[in-house]
Amino acid sequence: MKKIRRNLPFDHYKIVHSFSTEDLCICDNCGKVLKNVAVIENTKGTKYHVGVDCAETLSGITEYEIMETENDFNEAKRIRSKIRNAMKKGNYFLHIGNTYYDNNIYCQVTTVKDATCCGDFMVDEKIRSIDFLKRFLPELYAIAMVNFDFIEVPDEAHILAENNLTYKGYEFKYEYPVSKYGDRTCRVSIYENGVCLKTAGNCGRDFDAVNAEAVRLYNKIEFNKGLKKLELWNQFTKKD
Repeated sequence: MKKIRRNLPFDHYKIVHSFSTEDLCICDNCGKVLKNVAVIENTKGTKYHVGVDCAETLSGITEYEIMETENDFNEAKRIRSKIRNAMKKGNYFLHIGNTYYDNNIYCQVTTVKDATCCGDFMVDEKIRSIDFLKRFLPELYAIAMVNFDFIEVPDEAHILAENNLTYKGYEFKYEYPVSKYGDRTCRVSIYENGVCLKTAGNCGRDFDAVNAEAVRLYNKIEFNKGLKKLELWNQFTKKD
């Protein structure tokens, strides 16, 4: 048992909550400054903020509670470490939020701002839940951008015809360039008001491939237009 100066009275306690913070938080038991905080409750319902080391010394708190709390803190530490190590390697981009095809929250470090293929990702970490992000990775929660209202156009949709290259206010242009190795591919650009917003390609060689790339471009552009801060989205929807 660790010897820790005890300010809290003898009682039976339980861990009711835990979180990480960038702000100043003092342990109610030993007075140390905390970043990882366990919120405990005594038999009278009074709550205190303590560190895990102190929580281990208090009567009533089980090994299972300590293990669960430490697991949460360690998972957050692992994610922070992955981000930090990736960002050290170059001038990369950090994205926190969902995608147009998935409402889960991801932490992504990418080599390009608008990543489209596996090679663009240095980190692609699925976050357990919004609640986990808010409680244990508050610095990432504060910058997370989401769009949970977007309705994805299915990949197999045919939004273009060879005689009509417009869709919902966007114009598309395509070509089938040939690589230096002689491979014919598909390349599509999306325009709005005459301005090219993005160009992307795939290995297809027919108009189905054009449609597939056009759908992806449309989904990405429209999804990005509706992005808002996660903390603002939660404030108005109360869905966390």
